[in-house]
Amino acid sequence: MLKRLAKYLAWRNPKYLPLFLRLSKPDGILYARFIKKHNLFYSMGDNCSIIPDTYLGDAKYIRLGNNVRLASCKMFAHDGVINMLGEAYGLKLDAVGKIDIKDNVFIGHNAIIMRNVTIGSNCVVAAGALVTKDVPDGTVVGGIPAKKICSTLELVDRLGKETNKLPWVEIIESRKGGYDPSLEPLLYKKRIEHFFKD
Repeated sequence: MLKRLAKYLAWRNPKYLPLFLRLSKPDGILYARFIKKHNLFYSMGDNCSIIPDTYLGDAKYIRLGNNVRLASCKMFAHDGVINMLGEAYGLKLDAVGKIDIKDNVFIGHNAIIMRNVTIGSNCVVAAGALVTKDVPDGTVVGGIPAKKICSTLELVDRLGKETNKLPWVEIIESRKGGYDPSLEPLLYKKRIEHFFKD
């Protein structure tokens, strides 16, 4: 009952978001719908997923395309050092920029995206990467600072070959979408048997 009330209140007014997050623990798709409904970003496309502990500094300077997946990453559209520098040197400084993420992008766990960065379409940002420069379309980047690892098509090809060798490939191919709760128990069992067969 409390979870439904928290969701109802948060859906009507974003000031109830902390209560909603604490009680409901929404998945990434529901959280992204919440963000889109309340126009927290400059703009946001369709079919996005945002893990709730993703940090979105100055969200109004962030634009997401369609099918963007944010996995507990951090986005900084500002540089907080200006406060210290302004006080120390008696200056009025500004260090704010946009973050523009195009269609079909995955940003991995603990990746950091800095201001004035555009991530092109069909890109993957590896877990833990620090992105300080634009990422061209169709690129996989990783590292500190982020550098090109391969093209997205090369990653797709490699993962396709790996998947075809798995003992449970038939289960993967029969899924409805990327996750099928009716098949998860069988998939889990097959993976455990394979990983720990000793």
